[in-house]
Amino acid sequence: MKKSILFFMLAAIVMMGDLFTADIQVKDINCDPYRYSQKVVSIKGKFSRLDGANTNTSQKSYYFQDIYGDEIKVVTQGPIPDMERYVELTGMIMVNVTAKDTQEVYIWERANKNKNKNGLLIALLILVLCGIVGTIPFVIFKIRKENNKIKDSIGSSATDSHPTETDDQNEQPQIPVRNKPAILTPDETVEFLPGKFIVLKGIDFFKEVRFYRPPTREDIEFFFGRCFDIEDYTHIDLKLKSVSKIQAKMCYNKDNDKYELINYSTVNPTKVNKIKMNKEDKRVLKEGDKIEMGEVSFLFTKEE
Repeated sequence: MKKSILFFMLAAIVMMGDLFTADIQVKDINCDPYRYSQKVVSIKGKFSRLDGANTNTSQKSYYFQDIYGDEIKVVTQGPIPDMERYVELTGMIMVNVTAKDTQEVYIWERANKNKNKNGLLIALLILVLCGIVGTIPFVIFKIRKENNKIKDSIGSSATDSHPTETDDQNEQPQIPVRNKPAILTPDETVEFLPGKFIVLKGIDFFKEVRFYRPPTREDIEFFFGRCFDIEDYTHIDLKLKSVSKIQAKMCYNKDNDKYELINYSTVNPTKVNKIKMNKEDKRVLKEGDKIEMGEVSFLFTKEE
């Protein structure tokens, strides 16, 4: 596409270059007529005299005097200019050799007029076409870019407002806790346990974490982390990148009614009351303890 546009532009420039006339003097033509033969020239001057030897009725000939006083013969089918008015004569230089081996140099005014008129129109048309052809790819690019933006916007809205079929099929019953629940439960009835985590900062997709025990399970433990493969009802997904895949585990001892927190993260270790826990360190939680996991902070309480 770019090569085609460049070709047409060069062709138009060459064509228009042929149309541009050279502003020269008559003496230059008379001194070296073959240099200017078949070339279009432009000369400033005025009508000087009629050609007495003119016998052709279809065309007229006269002599034209430039502003420096030198004369040249002009053959034309148009009107002869006024004697007293200076004009700009444009025509093609012609050189004829007579029977007496003498050179006859004159300007053919009619040939130049037709060539200039038609050629100029063609050259301008080519330039216009080049501009149109060069603009089309840019317009197409802009239209496609805007269409892609619209599609992305529509797709994003559709994804946000309409859950997928897979999401509907995998959705499980939720515990009816205060605000938005953090833990998904199985179909069986579960036993609520004393104690909960209240969210202080870091996340806004739930406000608190409640703990419970399914009737089919003897152990009571819960995992905190980010998107790892474990049963939904024992995993609290904190989603943030600052939380490890398996950040911590909390176990409940029903005999003494105590929660024990175990840290597994080495990148951003779990903190209890701002004290970092080493890997697999254990800490029994007390009322009012502050727990930090990455960017998320919780407050542990047994109060309802």
